[in-house]
Amino acid sequence: MILQQPKFFPPTARSEVGNSLSDLLDSFSLDPPPPESGPPVVLKDEFKWDHVGQGIALALGLYFWNLGFSNPVENSNKARLAIMTGCMLIAARTFTSHLFLARGEKSSAATAVGMAFGAAECVSALYGFVEITAGRGECTNCASLGNILLGGMLVQEFWYASFG
Repeated sequence: MILQQPKFFPPTARSEVGNSLSDLLDSFSLDPPPPESGPPVVLKDEFKWDHVGQGIALALGLYFWNLGFSNPVENSNKARLAIMTGCMLIAARTFTSHLFLARGEKSSAATAVGMAFGAAECVSALYGFVEITAGRGECTNCASLGNILLGGMLVQEFWYASFG
């Protein structure tokens, strides 16, 4: 097969308008921009062992809370105060961890709900602490408050450990 030699040869000198147009087309790209630094970060759903530790502490607190009401001894109020203090610390940690998540890139309804639960737990534990300190820690309302607070916090910690 024999092909004919080309007869058309475009001019080599480009005009200024042609250069501007080609520069605009060269700078446009549909590709995502390259990462600024380091390899891309891959987010994994990992099991959160700190929440498991807090859940175990809350389960022990629930056990000793009910033990103090079923078999009262002379140090029952001190144990209740220690349990409420632990609840306040865990609730404050829950609140602050969700607060820092809210300031990060992702803010969602789950973060707001986590902050609300942390604040409610902290206030409830503080109320229980005040009731025990005031000498009203033997009443059934205080026993119910502790059971509901510790049980709810226990469920919440194992939820965070499992699902983040």
